[in-house]
This record gives sequence, structure tokens and C-alpha cells, in this order.
Amino acid sequence: MFHSFELVLIGLAVVIDSVLLIALSERRNWAQVAVPIAVVVVGDWMLHVGAFSRLLLADLTGHWALQIQWSVLLLLICGAL
Repeated sequence: MFHSFELVLIGLAVVIDSVLLIALSERRNWAQVAVPIAVVVVGDWMLHVGAFSRLLLADLTGHWALQIQWSVLLLLICGAL
């Protein structure tokens, strides 16, 4: 139950971050967006996408499973930094 709830909430955070990132990247908004704000939004997006992907791929097995999980973890860590 908690796993499903966590997946939905992090998925919602990814959607909100994606919409915010798209809004910030529109040409008419470039003059109003400071570079540090854009960097924070990109980092937040990477953090939430990494967490969402990690939850989705937690039970992954097979030849490429470890490489995919490490890649997703690297994305999450880069977003946190």
C-alpha cells in the first residue's frame, strides 16, 4: 500500500517538475529566469525522475538490471547535488 502511494506521489512530483521546466524553457520566459533558478529546477527534476525510476525498476532482473539501476541511482545523486 505505501509503495503504491509513494510511487503516485513521486510521479506527481515528476509531472509538476516537468511542467515547470517546460514553462521555464519557453523563449518568452528566458529574460525573467535567473540561471540559479533554472539549475535548481533541473536538479529537482533529475532527483524526482531518478527516485521515480528507481521505484519502478526496483524488482528488475536480468542481464542489464544492475547497469540500469546504477544509472538511475547516478541520475538521482546528480539531481541531489
